[in-house]
Amino acid sequence: MSIGLSEQEIFRREALQELRKLGIDPYPPEEFEINVTAKDIQDNYEGNTDSYKNISIAGRIMTRRIMGSVS
Repeated sequence: MSIGLSEQEIFRREALQELRKLGIDPYPPEEFEINVTAKDIQDNYEGNTDSYKNISIAGRIMTRRIMGSVS
């Protein structure tokens, strides 16, 4: 059983092909410098927040604890 593409999905795929034909990368790499990884923070963080004042990290926020251990 196969489900066909909707009109909107077909339009989006055609637009994607057109961008690629024009030499435009529709999913460009990051436009900012990443200077630390989540693994670096996890391995080296010792409770000293001063060492992580000016960082640039990429990724998704998966959870956020607004109330700390209360929530």
